[in-house]
Amino acid sequence: MATASWASGQPVSTLLDLLGLPDNIPTIDGDTLTIEGCDQAQLDAAVQQYHADPEAYQLRPVRIAKQQQVIRQAAKFVAERYPTHLQTMYIALMVDALINGLNDRMAYIATLLAWVKSVAQKSIDAEAAIGAAATADDIKAVTIDLEDVKASDPQTSIKTALGIDT
Repeated sequence: MATASWASGQPVSTLLDLLGLPDNIPTIDGDTLTIEGCDQAQLDAAVQQYHADPEAYQLRPVRIAKQQQVIRQAAKFVAERYPTHLQTMYIALMVDALINGLNDRMAYIATLLAWVKSVAQKSIDAEAAIGAAATADDIKAVTIDLEDVKASDPQTSIKTALGIDT
């Protein structure tokens, strides 16, 4: 068993990975971290390594978690308006339009594709801001604002796309 001073909010999982104990369940009492299965010298060396490279051990896990959150938020935003089954139908209709030279149908469906690309761009912009943030608090503060994209939803429909024969 070993103990170390540990600030609240720091990701313990990264320290456990450094120790080779990813499945260990440490205890934290105030600002004291206790870990079973390692000796004091091992924990002291891991804590020193952890603090020596804050980008790798403190910020990277926060960045990864925040980027995943932003990606999920963008995907959920699209799926709430155009669920997967509709997306599949749009793909089939676009392929049909390409095969049969239905340029007007392609143009109609392309408005939806452009809208989805705008959502993806918002996600990419947020991910860039996450990558550029200097502190964990700055990373956590990054948001993805989709209000303007919501207003530009082309509100396409399968029925309308099917009705376009040119």
